[in-house]
Amino acid sequence: MNNQIRSTQFAGNQDRENPVELSAQIDGSQKISLPSLDKSIDSVNASRDLFWFTVTPVISNTLYTAGDSVGGLLLIPVGITFPTECARLKQLFIWDADAEKAALELLFWDRDPVLNDGATVTNDSPMAFGTSGPHLIARHPIATADYATILAKSMVCYKDLNYELTSQYGTVLAATLVCTGGPTYTTTSDLTIRMAFQRD
Repeated sequence: MNNQIRSTQFAGNQDRENPVELSAQIDGSQKISLPSLDKSIDSVNASRDLFWFTVTPVISNTLYTAGDSVGGLLLIPVGITFPTECARLKQLFIWDADAEKAALELLFWDRDPVLNDGATVTNDSPMAFGTSGPHLIARHPIATADYATILAKSMVCYKDLNYELTSQYGTVLAATLVCTGGPTYTTTSDLTIRMAFQRD
C-alpha cells in the first residue's frame, strides 16, 4: 500500500502579537473600518488543511460477484491521534484504469473487523460481517452513473464530503471496499483510491 500526503498552508497576518486594523475606502468618501484580528488567518486555516492518501489495493483479474471484498482490508495511516482527534473525509477520488465503472461501497470501521469481530475481509471473497456491524462508522456508495470515462479510463470524484471518522488503532483507519456488481478487472492494480482528510 502506498500513501502520499499533501497539505496546503494559507498565508495570513505576519504580526501575530500586534494585529492591525483594516480599512477600506468606498467612492472616495466613506471609510469602513474592520475590527482588529485577534488571531492570524494562517493559524485559523491550518486546521482546515487537507491530507491526501493514495491506496492501490491488490485486486483480482477474475470475476467478482456482488458482496465480494475488493482488495481486502485497507489500512490508512492518517497519522491523526485517535480518539483525541478525529479525521473528516472531505474528498474521495477513484481511478479505474480498466473502465469497469463498478458499483462499490466504501465502508469505514472504528477497529479491525477481522481481528476483533470475526469478519471475513479477503480479496475476491464474500464479505462476512461477523459481529462487526456496530463498529461500522461510515459508508459511501460509489454508483456506476457517477463515473466519467476518458480515453478508456474511468474516474469518479466526490467533493464536499464530511464523514467524521475515528479509530481504535491509534493513528490508522480501517476500511473495506465491497462490490455490488460483477466487475472483471484486467490487472491487479487497476484501481487507485485517493482520499483527502481534515484533522478535527
